[in-house]
Amino acid sequence: IYYDKLRAVHEKDDIEGWLNFFLTGMAQSADRAVGTAREILILRQDDLQRVALMGRSAERGMKLLNALYRMPLVKTKDVEIITGLSNPNALRLVGKFVDHGLLVERSGQKRNRVFAHDRYIALFT
Repeated sequence: IYYDKLRAVHEKDDIEGWLNFFLTGMAQSADRAVGTAREILILRQDDLQRVALMGRSAERGMKLLNALYRMPLVKTKDVEIITGLSNPNALRLVGKFVDHGLLVERSGQKRNRVFAHDRYIALFT
């Protein structure tokens, strides 16, 4: 339809038809973006509640959660850098995030595992 509308501009001087098509597409894209933004806010509130349940790990958990909204795929080494935790403590925090449904292991490996914030990623697919 895109090319049909564009061709109509050249062949029939139908600029109004093209503008209507273009602006309708822009409005639909904006509506989808607003909907996605709302879903992100709802997810973030749920995530914040889940991290708050982590007790003493909640402060470092908040650092990790904030980072996941910029970088939804992480390795344990990333978690160490983000939180300032040592490897064993970063592994424990990742384990808590997995237990609370915030991260899912995606690599299927024993080393260099990749964890994903799947519920966030799903909002964009």
